[in-house]
Amino acid sequence: MNDSDSTRVHADEIFFAAMEIDSEVERAAYIETACGDDLSVRHQVQRLLSALDASESFFAEDAPTHVTTSEVAETLDGIDGILSRADAEAVDEEIGKQIGPYRLIRKIGEGGSSNVYVAEQSAPVRRLVAFKMIRRGMDSKSVIARFESERQALALMDHPNIAHVYDAGDTDSGRPFFVMELVDGIPITRYCRENDLGIRPRLELFIQVCSAIQHAHQKGIIHRDIKPSNVLVDFQSRAPRPRVIDFGIAKAMHKGVLGGAEGNTVMQPFIGTPTYMSPEQARMGGVDLDTRSDIYSLGTLLYELMTGCTPFDLKQLLEGGLDEMRRILMEQEPVRPSVRLQTEKFGDLDWIVMKALEKDRERRYETVDALAQDIHRYLNHEPIEARPPSRGYRFQKMVRRNRGLVVSVCAVLATLMAGLSAVSWLLVREHSVRQSESRLRMEAEARENIAMAAVLLQRNRYVEAEQLVDACELPVIKPSLEAGRVFQNLANWRLMQGEWQKASKHMLRFARAVQVDKSDLTDEATRGLICVAPTLVVAGDLENYNRYIHETLAHFSTTENPIAAEHVIKMCVILPCDDAMLDELQRLADMLKKSVILQPTESDWDNLINAWRVWAIAACEYRAGHFAEAAKWARGNLSSPDRSPARMALDHVVLAMALHHMGISDDASSEFSIGREMIRAGLPDGLDRIASIGNNRDGVWFDWVIAKLWLTEGESVLKGTP
Repeated sequence: MNDSDSTRVHADEIFFAAMEIDSEVERAAYIETACGDDLSVRHQVQRLLSALDASESFFAEDAPTHVTTSEVAETLDGIDGILSRADAEAVDEEIGKQIGPYRLIRKIGEGGSSNVYVAEQSAPVRRLVAFKMIRRGMDSKSVIARFESERQALALMDHPNIAHVYDAGDTDSGRPFFVMELVDGIPITRYCRENDLGIRPRLELFIQVCSAIQHAHQKGIIHRDIKPSNVLVDFQSRAPRPRVIDFGIAKAMHKGVLGGAEGNTVMQPFIGTPTYMSPEQARMGGVDLDTRSDIYSLGTLLYELMTGCTPFDLKQLLEGGLDEMRRILMEQEPVRPSVRLQTEKFGDLDWIVMKALEKDRERRYETVDALAQDIHRYLNHEPIEARPPSRGYRFQKMVRRNRGLVVSVCAVLATLMAGLSAVSWLLVREHSVRQSESRLRMEAEARENIAMAAVLLQRNRYVEAEQLVDACELPVIKPSLEAGRVFQNLANWRLMQGEWQKASKHMLRFARAVQVDKSDLTDEATRGLICVAPTLVVAGDLENYNRYIHETLAHFSTTENPIAAEHVIKMCVILPCDDAMLDELQRLADMLKKSVILQPTESDWDNLINAWRVWAIAACEYRAGHFAEAAKWARGNLSSPDRSPARMALDHVVLAMALHHMGISDDASSEFSIGREMIRAGLPDGLDRIASIGNNRDGVWFDWVIAKLWLTEGESVLKGTP
């Protein structure tokens, strides 16, 4: 690349970055710094600017950013009316064009490199949507990369407080576009002001915004531009609902989250809006940003919701030039909201806002969820995390929640112990609260790690996902289906490599994670748990195996679901059982007998249903020492229409072991040989490596593993060794 080309590329990058800055003064300050002493670059940027009228930022607060319900109805009844009005409002060659199933109606926003239109979608449903498309002549590599980054970021989101992406593609001329939900709303600060909302409803709206940003963080995305014009309150929902929009400068926390679409620019002195920018974001480059940068911006938004102004006035930021602006953002402490309004009514809310606005990000809230939880505590008159935990402060909160009880208790304590016991009680309570706060913090970190691991597993990045979940302490991982899927996938991955000890660790976590509904005693709750027990046995972790089967049996001992009963018996009889367990298993076995037929005769075996239930009965009878009964059920089951090889192999092995105890050695040896050959065929590599995970026509992997364990025991029984 020659000097001329380099100058043009550099100027293009500065021009596109400048057009994303709302304020003309801020934009001029940026261009001054970015160009420096390079007059050729400065001349090229000025030439580009003079060729393009100054445009408002994407979804600016005072722009016509929403379509009313009446306009929706008017559009669906007669598009021509709106098209006529749109033509009168602005001249845009794109308006009226049909791009796939989308017809562009009018422009509602424009930035340096892209425009946003209201469009009517005609198929597969008819509705109004927001259609964002790169402007003509702006499709440089860097602009396309940034556009694709926003498109990928929004595609990852699935949250009621984030605008949804419906579609994406390229026009016939190759310009990228994406289609998203049309948010009918106004900026959150304007909504609160125009509706004269009190502190509580403002905080309740803000908590929803926190939920949306926490979701983005769990998907590995930092928004980087949280401000009122990017948080619109939707009018179409039953209750006011804030919607986060514009992920145009979002940043991925981990490489590959955006599928390689992260945009790169030559210089990035300011990425975001100065009045809402974190101190670390104000530094040149902003390479080391993490989710706490968004927490600072949320703190600024909360400050504005409470006071009506931002912590630092834009005029103040611009007076001293770019360097002074950066110094203020990185060093100067803002005044507390209560001082700004000259009121003491905020109290704890002051502490919450100022903790979110800490210059040192290590002292801010660690997660957005932690910020939201503190606001919940404030609304419920509970001790908050942000305020220094003094004994007097906690006592004040406790008195407010339990006024009558505290008065009575304090009177008794003052009389009997002269206040000494009160101090001791407060110290104990303080210690308990600190432990609770520490646990809440660890739980939030665990949830974030699980969510990120799920994203990594979708990209087959197993090692990184395992490192994330290994950093979580098991007791703080809350049961959830997402966590269950993460641990089961990691366990299967380790089983594919024959690493049973590592797989068993994930299996135990999986068993705990899927206990979301402990009242569920159906087979849906036991189906995934069967694989845990054989994994623990093969791994040699008999202590956890015994604990696991006792806990599982205790939980499902009252089930009336025969399939669940079959699953529990299958898990519990892999190894010999004690008498107490056999007594509990007998009730489940009796229920299984009723679910097939009461007393099978020679002519009844062909009518038995579910051969696996019959095998569970035979195995339970064998463990109880009822060898003749076990032989009857196992032999009869071999004539069942169900010819599952894994189940039939187990019937041969159990029958052989029962016959051996009955003294019928020749038949026992013959049956055992048949079972052994079937198991060798079904599990050709033994237990060193499970060739495939999941169902196949010959059975599932854990059925063959259970058969192999019974076979190993049977060899010892027939040889007469322990």
